[in-house]
Amino acid sequence: MLHLAAVYYSHERMPRSLCAPYVLPRWPKGVDPHGNGAITARETAVRQAPSGSAEIITSLGPSITRVTDWEVDDSDAGIKQKWVKISAQEREGFIPEEHIRSPLEHLACFRKGEAGWRLTSFLAAGE
Repeated sequence: MLHLAAVYYSHERMPRSLCAPYVLPRWPKGVDPHGNGAITARETAVRQAPSGSAEIITSLGPSITRVTDWEVDDSDAGIKQKWVKISAQEREGFIPEEHIRSPLEHLACFRKGEAGWRLTSFLAAGE
């Protein structure tokens, strides 16, 4: 969770805090968080099948895209890579799971006080 950038975030029930990852605090209002994900990679190859050797049908940068399946095994049984099935640019394809995040995943927030930085809230996925 902490390997992605953190951003300052506040709402009616929480004072301004530094929260990581940035996906939920920056999620656009009006976009369904249940059926979409944020591509966090600078560039990711969208493949025709869930395999590193499958044909690349397009590439995407940081954006929000429709997710149709969050956990797809690699088509080669010997490979441990997990894939996410997405629908983008009117096509379906697969990207590595580490290149996309759900806004409903964990969120850790910190505030700086006299004693330094402290963890002030930790939300589990979907809270």
